[in-house]
Amino acid sequence: MRLAKLEVRNLRCLREIPELLPHPEFNLITGPNAAGKTTFLEAIDLLARGRSFRSHRPKELVMKGEKEFLLRGQVDPGDGEEGAPPFTLSQRRTAETLELRCDGEPIKGLSDLAPRLAVQAIHPDSHTLVHGPPARRRAWLDWGVFHVEPEYRRSWASYQRALKQRNAALKSRNQHPEDWDRPLAEAGEALTAMRRRYLEEVRDPLEGFAQILLPGLGLETSYFPGYDESAGLAESLSAGLRASRESGQTTTGPHRAELGLALGGMPATRIASRGQSKLLSCCLLLAQVALFQELRDENCILLFDDLSAELDEQHLEHLLEALSSCEAQLFATRIRDEPLEHLPDGAQGRVFHVEQGAISLTSEG
Repeated sequence: MRLAKLEVRNLRCLREIPELLPHPEFNLITGPNAAGKTTFLEAIDLLARGRSFRSHRPKELVMKGEKEFLLRGQVDPGDGEEGAPPFTLSQRRTAETLELRCDGEPIKGLSDLAPRLAVQAIHPDSHTLVHGPPARRRAWLDWGVFHVEPEYRRSWASYQRALKQRNAALKSRNQHPEDWDRPLAEAGEALTAMRRRYLEEVRDPLEGFAQILLPGLGLETSYFPGYDESAGLAESLSAGLRASRESGQTTTGPHRAELGLALGGMPATRIASRGQSKLLSCCLLLAQVALFQELRDENCILLFDDLSAELDEQHLEHLLEALSSCEAQLFATRIRDEPLEHLPDGAQGRVFHVEQGAISLTSEG
């Protein structure tokens, strides 16, 4: 799966990119601060997920003075779907409305959009994957499960529906929240099983990237599902009913799960420096990309904003080695115009320059 063409109009500071042709392997976007480099990556993220890694406020996305932005991208399915023709994703958004299409046909919602183009993003705030709240790590986990477990979407929808109903009942004196324990438990235990399977599968690539980026630190992972697995979710819900009534929301279940990360036997949230947190986040995200490509036999798209930030030359070299090994189509930004010095031998790519909202091809090799 590769992004073969990209068109952008009126997205933040990008007035118009009529038809950009990315390289199937490596694309470096250079330019001064506030020129539109990150917005270029944001366009790809929006095209694939319908939401941005930068902002959840639609009004911030449309160029000032304009009513809407337009994105259009041609996707080449590649080897993962032999014989499948390229298809076009498009997105038109105003401050209030969102229109998604595939080959001109409407897409109902974001959950129907995401499977068509798998994108993972590494950006300056990715360190919150380590130091941020548990919800951030659950989102990482669920991205992986979503893309490799066919039953995930159904179980997740069932769990969210039952959770919403149970929470509403907890806030009402005239309803019985325990009526929702069984459907919540069935969907929740299915989610937990899928998450645990995924963690087992992602462990090998995760340890491999940790050996490259964090050698000698001994990365370990652990998982708490948000309830007592020995008792089961139904019994845990019953045992926690009083606490749930007091708080007005369900206090146990997969929505309270936590992924633990440790370096040298110590919690990474306590001991990891900002640079180590960035590298650990890279390990987590690159492992997901590698596993996706192995299990799905499809390439993933990887966005990397501010590639060189907070890294010395040695760590940057190791990072580029790791990026090259995952074989994703890479889009990376950098302020400096010269090509990266440590690209692996034989690496192919294109360098684009962004200036005043316009982008141009400067070199190819």
